[in-house]
Amino acid sequence: MVSLRSSDIELDVADGETSLLRATPARVIDFSAALTIAGNSLRVSLRYPANFIIWGFMPILWLMPFVFTGIAFSGGVTSSQFGGQTGYADFIPYLALGWIVFSYVDSAIWGVGNTLRWYQFAGVLEPMFLIPAPRLSILLGAAMAELLTTSLSTLILFGLSVVLFNLSFALTAVLPILLLLFLMIVAFTGFAFAFSGLILVFKDPSVLTQFVHVVIYTLTPVNYSVNMLPMWVQPLSLILPSTFAIIGIREAALAASGIALLWVDVFILLILVVAFWVVGILIFRLAERHTRKKGKMGAF
Repeated sequence: MVSLRSSDIELDVADGETSLLRATPARVIDFSAALTIAGNSLRVSLRYPANFIIWGFMPILWLMPFVFTGIAFSGGVTSSQFGGQTGYADFIPYLALGWIVFSYVDSAIWGVGNTLRWYQFAGVLEPMFLIPAPRLSILLGAAMAELLTTSLSTLILFGLSVVLFNLSFALTAVLPILLLLFLMIVAFTGFAFAFSGLILVFKDPSVLTQFVHVVIYTLTPVNYSVNMLPMWVQPLSLILPSTFAIIGIREAALAASGIALLWVDVFILLILVVAFWVVGILIFRLAERHTRKKGKMGAF
């Protein structure tokens, strides 16, 4: 049995942390704690069977209205006008790949970004912040859990797309696709750090989440190419990892471009990974410090 003296956990009013926490190694991420949190999140999700409906069938329902609209306008599954704008006359694989990739962006915004607010609703946010592990481990654990559930969802969406739309690509495209997808996921994890910090400050995530989701969805070429956006808006699209990931994955899957031809997309995504993580961690720490200083960590 381990006993702790009161002096071991004495509260330091100056920084709002305990000496026990200060005694822990200074790390940005504790992967052991992140794995534990991810496992707990998955156990909670699996307790509710209705989640499988969301993971398995909702993505194809989100995609189908755009497929039906395209068929209604073109009179078939190909469009020369669409091909002239995007480079791909067959718009169904184009749309399906866009939605598959954007599912991971959705998980960063809705799943990881709102994690701390959900802990607050459950009444465990403050105890979670007292565990002797870096705060970002909580968010990384949520990101790991979301990655698994989103991957299950996208695999089902891909399988249904193969059956319904004959979606296919060469095996040589698998490695470039996985690399681009991985870099985008890592970059948006950094974005989720920043977004979580903003929710700590502004509390109610509904309006903020909806706004951020709609803006990123509009700027990302999920259903159309970047050149369809107004000229003054296009630069905003080009600072999003999802833009380069979707463009590169379409080139790999639909145009059979190898990794050597996608080095620009890979290089830009690497830069965005570093930038999003640095900015994300900075914003989260500033938001956490502000929230603790105001004494509103558990406030609604």
